Amino acid sequence: MRTLLLMIGAGCLLTGCGKKAKESADNNTGGGGNTNFVPGGGAVQNVRKAGVRTISLADMRSLGQSVFQTVQLDDRMPSAAEIKQSMQREAPNVFAAINEGSIILTDTKNKTGLWAYEVDADTKGGIVLVSGTASRATADEVKQYLANK
Repeated sequence: MRTLLLMIGAGCLLTGCGKKAKESADNNTGGGGNTNFVPGGGAVQNVRKAGVRTISLADMRSLGQSVFQTVQLDDRMPSAAEIKQSMQREAPNVFAAINEGSIILTDTKNKTGLWAYEVDADTKGGIVLVSGTASRATADEVKQYLANK
């Protein structure tokens, strides 16, 4: 009996369970939700990209909190130089990202506008900081934010 169960289990592993994966409406997306899954990109590469996005989102949130505190205290938007100075003290990793060009500060004076964005977000989409809120945006959305700066 045990041998029969092992043979059935091995057969299922080798042939699959017979269920077909649901095809997405858009075969280019490769999967559910807004994950930026790249078909054929490999699981490791997709996990690595997800990790980078998570770190970028956390960095933008830190940046947003710092700028928001200045806005609340002084009732004005800080300049890019003031933001960099603040990040150097409060969040060295965000300061490093700004210095190396991974995060672009817009130097806007508009409290409800685009404060910062990831490099290449205006061409490929990415993480943006709008009104103190970090979120993902498409390239077209970033271009629209930049036009309304």
